[in-house]
Amino acid sequence: MSNVYVSYYVWNVGVKRRSPGPKFHIIAEALPPDNKPDGAVSSFLVPALLDGCPLAFVSVSGSANGHYIISNYPNPFYIPTPSDPPPDFENPAPLADKMVKVNIGKSDVHVTVWYIPTGSAGGPGAYIDSFNVDTGEFFYDPKITNDFVTVSPDQGLTTVANDIGFVPTVSDETITSNANIQNVPFLNWTVLSSFGPGSKPVINGNNLKVGAQTFVVAIAFFGTENRHKLPLTFLEIYEATWHRLYPGEEVDAPKPHDPGPVWKNIFKQLAVLLAMQDSLNLVSRVSRAEIQSRIAVSVKTLTALINKKVQGTVK
Repeated sequence: MSNVYVSYYVWNVGVKRRSPGPKFHIIAEALPPDNKPDGAVSSFLVPALLDGCPLAFVSVSGSANGHYIISNYPNPFYIPTPSDPPPDFENPAPLADKMVKVNIGKSDVHVTVWYIPTGSAGGPGAYIDSFNVDTGEFFYDPKITNDFVTVSPDQGLTTVANDIGFVPTVSDETITSNANIQNVPFLNWTVLSSFGPGSKPVINGNNLKVGAQTFVVAIAFFGTENRHKLPLTFLEIYEATWHRLYPGEEVDAPKPHDPGPVWKNIFKQLAVLLAMQDSLNLVSRVSRAEIQSRIAVSVKTLTALINKKVQGTVK
């Protein structure tokens, strides 16, 4: 049996990054521990607003699927399985409560729901910070160097960006994340909120470009990549991809032991297989080769079926 702990925090943007005290505070009582057996699924509702603060993202650690973030969907470093679909968060998150499901493993699961305050602490600018997906915490230890960005063209803004987590946007600025913090590699930028007269923020790898006079709230996520790549089966990633492409539709999946299945939605099947190929870098090496082989066989089968359909021999 494992306990599931759910806590709610507000991230105080624009507060000194090396001072853990005022970094965040609880805005709701934590849910009582939910004792679950190995293999169970824990479900709970996440409010879109708490004390007027909008939902930002959800951090999960210790689950059967490892450590991951639920923010935008599809998530860049977490592939859902049919039994564990993350909510379809949008950017910015719409004002609707979300249902979160977490797969339970052999250890306690810690879920932290993060919110951002409304309004702004100062003038227009980018409010930024760095988050460790492996530990489910922001990098804030004042005793350890945790600089994580450089700013250009106004390089003089780099110090305040790392100290307070704020970059004024008097003009266009590019905020470049370091490749790692304390040997924890960079994963991605996620923009949680953006408004103002300037151009919308643009993410290009480690670079976050923000427009002049624009308010932006963004987080650089860091984490050990192989902890977020799941050893999935062909059918698991197939069904997850189908749900992503065709939400609400029943999955038309190939049967693992059928030598020559004639599938109903062969064109949709092909689209799913091609999307799976694009997602293979998110799958652990344990299952990647086998899934790639299954994709190749299925694509060949479907291509033959499509050719027959075009020729009028398959109805």
